[in-house]
Amino acid sequence: MTGIKKLSMAIAGAVCTVISIAVTETKPANAALIKYNFNVEILPIPNVPQPLLGSRGTGFFTYDNAAAPVVVPLGISYFAVNQLEFNFLGTTYTASDDVGVVSEIPGIRFPSVVLRNNVFEGLSYVVDSKTNTDVGFYFAPTGVNTSIFVAGRGAKAGREFTTSFLSSSLLSTGEGLSEGEVTYSLVQSVPEPGLVFGLSVLGLGFLLKKKLASFQKTKAKVSL
Repeated sequence: MTGIKKLSMAIAGAVCTVISIAVTETKPANAALIKYNFNVEILPIPNVPQPLLGSRGTGFFTYDNAAAPVVVPLGISYFAVNQLEFNFLGTTYTASDDVGVVSEIPGIRFPSVVLRNNVFEGLSYVVDSKTNTDVGFYFAPTGVNTSIFVAGRGAKAGREFTTSFLSSSLLSTGEGLSEGEVTYSLVQSVPEPGLVFGLSVLGLGFLLKKKLASFQKTKAKVSL
């Protein structure tokens, strides 16, 4: 086999390898990891006692919008949360602290990200007090980028689902409840396949350019 023929076969093999990598590593076009940061603050309410007035919390959560959501009537979709952390009053809470649901909802995992007609509305996250001094709380989605936050020391939290309507509740056994607001900010929404496929194509172009230069150099030597 001549040197030129060997080189041609090597180029063809490299092309097949890179194309194979591009195909096998590319994911569906709509796959994206969505991440939100959020802030919680207990604000004054006229003529309403707020035992936790001035308290603030911060956190983040992620979910995969390529995963199949659970869709219920009224155009509401529930996406399972992949990761969640919430820091409030010196304690860090995670997704595993969620109380779950009282009524059976097939397929829905809590905490969940709630969308209405494909528009982000907020987080459904409910945590029960473990003692009379720590807090129980819930996040209730109410609209685009905002949620109601209700918390209280020694509070018992719950979640119910009836006739396609999800509700959260909190019963105070201590000093009473406080109501605040949650604000969300989108951190990232990065489609995965474009990056992987793009890098594969760039690698293919670089490899072909390199092999072609080598081929031309070899051909010149053979001509001599």
